[in-house]
Amino acid sequence: MINDTPLQLLVRCEPVPYADRYRWWKKAHTSPAEPEAVGTSDLPMFVIENLNGGTQWDIFVSAVTSSGTEGPLSEPAQGDVLAATA
Repeated sequence: MINDTPLQLLVRCEPVPYADRYRWWKKAHTSPAEPEAVGTSDLPMFVIENLNGGTQWDIFVSAVTSSGTEGPLSEPAQGDVLAATA
């Protein structure tokens, strides 16, 4: 049975020297589409909400400096399901 309840995913990465913020991206694992931005955080962690529970996701992060310089997307980041949302 496929779980289609929207989920929250806590994702994190190693801190990046000189990064002032982190930009988070997602894409369905089997999708040929480019990753889409889902938010930013000041810390190397972020909660992504309303993910489809029956889908495997690839989550990426890029580091951004105070001058606005953004690094490349990471390899897929680690994540933990937090809870099903109502």
